[in-house]
Amino acid sequence: MRDVAGEGGGAAHSLRLLQRQPELFAKGERILRKTIAPARAVSVDDLPRETAERGQQLARVEELERLLRVKDAMLWSMLNDGRAKEAAQAESSRRLEEARVAVQTVERGSRDELAQWGALAGEYQQRLDAVQGSLATQQQQAAQLGAENQQLRTHNGQLLEYGERLRAQLQALHEEEQQHAVEQQYQQQQQAGEVGVAGAVFS
Repeated sequence: MRDVAGEGGGAAHSLRLLQRQPELFAKGERILRKTIAPARAVSVDDLPRETAERGQQLARVEELERLLRVKDAMLWSMLNDGRAKEAAQAESSRRLEEARVAVQTVERGSRDELAQWGALAGEYQQRLDAVQGSLATQQQQAAQLGAENQQLRTHNGQLLEYGERLRAQLQALHEEEQQHAVEQQYQQQQQAGEVGVAGAVFS
């Protein structure tokens, strides 16, 4: 392709030749359809003119061949570019399909994982509710036990006060009994003394 482009004088020249393709083809067809007159005697003076015409015809033919080669090269390049584009599009489609499958796989995995986390969260919520209910029951029982303990402390205090009063009363009764026993003993002693004095008088 570089040789063909160089031969045509670059891409611009090749483009001009390609644009002139219909005109050159028409000239070529006219030349091919042109009937060749039978050989006749030609004067020496006609040789330069005929040589010039043959040279022009040869130049046109070479230009047409050059144009055909440029056209073939351009078509081949366009064909290769088309194949490359098709391959690139196929590769892009393949990658897009792989990306789509990967995204779907990730989405399915994410949904499954979210469902598992949701179920786990529900289970932990149930456990938490049960623990909170048990804790509330225990707190209620603790409050009830605290109230009962307070009542028992109050009752024990009352019992202690009552025991102290009974102890004081018993102590007072004991002291009264001792005093009464002393008084009785004293009275008996006095009575015995009086009896002894009376006996001495009568004797």
